[in-house]
Amino acid sequence: MSQPTGEAVIRVLRKFGIAQEETPRIKRFIQKLTILSEAYGVELSPVKVVAYYLAVADIPEKEVKAAMNTALRTLKYFPSPAELREQIEGNINDRAYVAYSTLLRATKEHGYYASVKFEDPLIMTVVEHMGGWMEWCQLTAKEQSYRKQEFVSLYRFFATKEDIKPPHHLIGFEEASNSDMFPELVPPPVLVKTFERREGVSDGRSELTRLEGKGLNSPEGVSVQTLRAADTQRSIKVSGKHP
Repeated sequence: MSQPTGEAVIRVLRKFGIAQEETPRIKRFIQKLTILSEAYGVELSPVKVVAYYLAVADIPEKEVKAAMNTALRTLKYFPSPAELREQIEGNINDRAYVAYSTLLRATKEHGYYASVKFEDPLIMTVVEHMGGWMEWCQLTAKEQSYRKQEFVSLYRFFATKEDIKPPHHLIGFEEASNSDMFPELVPPPVLVKTFERREGVSDGRSELTRLEGKGLNSPEGVSVQTLRAADTQRSIKVSGKHP
């Protein structure tokens, strides 16, 4: 089956104002789209490839690649440009809910006094944008639930940006209180894996429903205020000073 060359596609894209700097990405996109089209027995023309590229040109390359892999595994027919974009947005939306479930579990397991480093860096970007780890952990379960859609929307927004630089980790109360005077007493941040990669957990949305039904950040019904007071006393013992 004849497929278009990269040079032919690039010549057409130049007419649409696509910069020379995008050439390596365009060539990788053509390779991936060619694999997808061959799997479905679809012949591509340069103009058709251009249409697909323009449909997803504003989305990070890694998201486009992931969507093509998903399409190859799940779709019965070769997707249109719009359907490919929908596949990307659907993938991001699903990941956003998995990320939120991961955040709820980390809040419950580690609390606001511990510093945390999420395996998914976008979680840290979003939490930092929403006020930081300590502020998030001090919200009540109801307040956190109210802000769920804000988290999901921000996650989806940042997932479509190429130049986002997430923080190294999210700072907890103990590090914030003791890092200046007693840095040797501050433990390293806790690594938090995403639900997709945790043993025995395969569905972030199901886990989200379970956590919301049980209480977001207070194990076995313990109130946020009780945890807050306990953590304050814990920090006083370590640092010798009141926060």
